[in-house]
Amino acid sequence: MDYAHFDAEELLHLAIQAIGDQDHAAAIGRLKRSLELDPAVSQAHYLLGIEYALIGMAGRAIDTIGRALALSPDMPLARFQLGMLLVTSGRMDEARSAWAPLDGLGDGHPLQLFKAGVLHLVSEEFDEAGRCIAAGIAANTVNQALNRDMQRVLERLEQGAAPAPQAPVAADAAPHLAVAAYHGNGSR
Repeated sequence: MDYAHFDAEELLHLAIQAIGDQDHAAAIGRLKRSLELDPAVSQAHYLLGIEYALIGMAGRAIDTIGRALALSPDMPLARFQLGMLLVTSGRMDEARSAWAPLDGLGDGHPLQLFKAGVLHLVSEEFDEAGRCIAAGIAANTVNQALNRDMQRVLERLEQGAAPAPQAPVAADAAPHLAVAAYHGNGSR
């Protein structure tokens, strides 16, 4: 598709539509073109990072979500996703650093609880991991796609398996994350 006739905002909307259709190639093409026109749109960087993660390009996902956070540090969902990518890439010190600002959300915030659960999980503190993840699911009334991902981790824990955290989201989460990121709420 020729994107020459679209402006950055139109391309962002078209990318969100492609994300909803799980058309990764179209979403990535539209997001990249949108960023060529306006490289300061943090949501476009974030969405591109999520798309990279969904197609298995963790390194690019980490770099791209990092750019989103450099532009807009107050994107808690992007920060959580970046931390998850870093955890699953074995980069724990960087994950802890990326997640540090989530502490300001408060102990009862779902992202803070999920973060604590994952940190307990990688420390093989399975009971505490399960408690934090379950509390995060209960507290998260906004992002059901993230709840589904964390529920899968919880189920593996309850079955006695030590699950590795999955990065960063299942494909069915992408449309919700796209809308949340675009509207800038991304808070949960």
